[in-house]
Amino acid sequence: MDLDSGLLRLSKQLDPLGPDLKNVKSEAGQRWLPLPPVIVDMLREHRRRQDEQRARADVWEDRDLIFATRNGRPISSAICSGPGAA
Repeated sequence: MDLDSGLLRLSKQLDPLGPDLKNVKSEAGQRWLPLPPVIVDMLREHRRRQDEQRARADVWEDRDLIFATRNGRPISSAICSGPGAA
């Protein structure tokens, strides 16, 4: 993610069979997406809060994730796709 340029790069996806990340299925799936300024501002604030969380964590797995658990790991696909998921 390049917030200064307002771009998000899609290159990884959550493996539905486990808690790990894998490459997207095709080259076409790897792309840069422009972000509206309001989203860039929200992501900057999220990053600030995540940096605070990282500093307080006893253990943090730095995987350069935008959204992660409180220890830096990927969020389970069951949580992302369960009841109430967007």
